[in-house]
Amino acid sequence: MTPNETKPLEFYWWEVFGLFCLGFDTFAFCFKFDPDLWLALGSDSFAFYLKSYPYFLLWALGINGLLCWGVFRFNKWAFLILTVCHPFFWIVNIPYLKNRWRHPQVNGERQY
Repeated sequence: MTPNETKPLEFYWWEVFGLFCLGFDTFAFCFKFDPDLWLALGSDSFAFYLKSYPYFLLWALGINGLLCWGVFRFNKWAFLILTVCHPFFWIVNIPYLKNRWRHPQVNGERQY
């Protein structure tokens, strides 16, 4: 590598973050939306909402799955939306995404 060449950007964290969102969010949704858990914690209204609308959990899991699939396909908008949904990762993901926003791999140009 000559001094004028720059090191190519790596996307290792992109895939790790996608796996985290898929695994952790699926677990968290299933745990958070357990009506019996919310009844035990004393939140009758939220438990009633979940028992009245059982498809809410499936809808939330479906949206999360689609966003994770977008991250695995290197969609910068899906990565941004999942970053906004996880404030704990803002400090890492915002500079990470900023450095890769104009990269051809996340703008639909495949590099083979």
